[in-house]
Amino acid sequence: MRRDNRGLGAVEIIIIVLIMAAIAAFCAQVTHAEERYHLTCYCPESCPGTITYTGTTVREGVAAVHPDHIGDVAVVYTTSGNYIGRFICEDKLGTGRRGVIDIWKPDLASAKDLMALTEGRCLVKFFSQEK
Repeated sequence: MRRDNRGLGAVEIIIIVLIMAAIAAFCAQVTHAEERYHLTCYCPESCPGTITYTGTTVREGVAAVHPDHIGDVAVVYTTSGNYIGRFICEDKLGTGRRGVIDIWKPDLASAKDLMALTEGRCLVKFFSQEK
């Protein structure tokens, strides 16, 4: 059997790049999901207020956290490393509630779904927003 010495073709290079991108994405999930948190949800049925601590309207993508993280972005994963979402920390929990992230959901059913998915546990990495 004779070997072709042309090197890698375009298809092989694309496959290698895709595999490397998938590995990098997996590693990013693992390295960014550093802190274990208790996850709770709030929604109009459980918390009828419509204004966050920072003065914005509650909406999908907002989380309540310890006051130290107000203004940060929280990237949240399940404890097995699956991505849940990115949340802007615009609402605050009581000052003594460290290790908890409270995610706003538009209705009780979606809040219950997220709680069932996570069993109230998650991994969180906080990032400062660029100003």
